Amino acid sequence: MKRLIIIYIIEIAIAAVILWYDQRLFFLYFFAATMMHLDRRAHHLEKMVRVFSYFSETKILALIHHLKISEEEIDNIRSKYLKRLTPEQERSLMKDICDLYP
Repeated sequence: MKRLIIIYIIEIAIAAVILWYDQRLFFLYFFAATMMHLDRRAHHLEKMVRVFSYFSETKILALIHHLKISEEEIDNIRSKYLKRLTPEQERSLMKDICDLYP
């Protein structure tokens, strides 16, 4: 949170300095900053969708276990899921979880 506040203060300071010198340059900076913020929001939403999907599948597995479906069937389901993920996708998923839930 502190990091985010510092970044916003720096952005406001840069915008103030640019606005002091040239209004057109300020509008260009404002446009670029807005595009970067929108890109960050899109990546954040993408991470949230992946994490919620992962947690939903985990809850389903927990329900299956609670309903006393055999461990063998649960392992088959889990192994099928893990086979779909490459090691890179698995690392990316864990990174997304850590990013969203520090």
